[in-house]
Order: sequence, then C-alpha cells, then structure tokens
Amino acid sequence: MHFMCNGKGLFLEVTPPAIHGLGTRAGLQLELQASGGGTTEEMADVASKVGAANNQDQMLREVRGTLRVTQPQIYVDLKREKNKMMGVQVAYVFEAMQAYLSSLYVNDFNKFGRIWRVQLQAESEFRDNPADIGRIF
Repeated sequence: MHFMCNGKGLFLEVTPPAIHGLGTRAGLQLELQASGGGTTEEMADVASKVGAANNQDQMLREVRGTLRVTQPQIYVDLKREKNKMMGVQVAYVFEAMQAYLSSLYVNDFNKFGRIWRVQLQAESEFRDNPADIGRIF
C-alpha cells in the first residue's frame, strides 16, 4: 500500500489481490516463432524490439526475453539411427543434454501462496567443458 501525492491532494494506491496460483507479478507469457526462417541474431533483434515496445505500455512491467545470442554454442551431431536401434527416443537425448548443459523445466507447484518453478540442472563442475557432453547418459 502506497500513499502518493499528485499535487492536488493525497491518494492511496492499492495493489490488487494476487491471482491464486500466479501471484502479483507473473501470468503473461509471450512466445515468438520464426516460421519464415532467419538467423538467431535476427530473432534476438525482433525479441528485443518487442520487449522494448511492450515496456512502453503502462499496463506491462519488466517485459524481457530469455534469448541470449552471446552465450557459447556447441554443435552436436546426433546419430539418430543409432538411437533408434538402441530404442532411445531422440527427445530423451535432447532433454538429458538440456538438463546437463543448461536447465530443464520440470513443473510448477503451489506453496505458501506462491508458484514455485522446478528446474533440473547439473552442477557447474559437470558442464564447464565441451568434452562433458561425452559423460551424458
């Protein structure tokens, strides 16, 4: 609760109640898709412009994206036929790589009136070197 003065008098700003399961700060997610192709840098530029434009709207606050083109990237040539022969789904391989090298969203749960996000991530000592990819099972 905040008291503010607009020069003509004092008024009270009341924050609306939290939305159950979302709180007062979360609840809007925007996803961009490059369906026509393009580079990652072009996508990052568009995302930056969309975020800046949305931050101009008084109803939105702290709009930001998660795409970072300055992060190191590694190309992995996955032998899909070998995976298929071994009965391992490609999606499972990518999920394991994501969990070890970055982070993997698992789910959300409610506790103490807030939503908590569960992310799976390997300790940094196991993902510091590109050769660590060979240790993922």
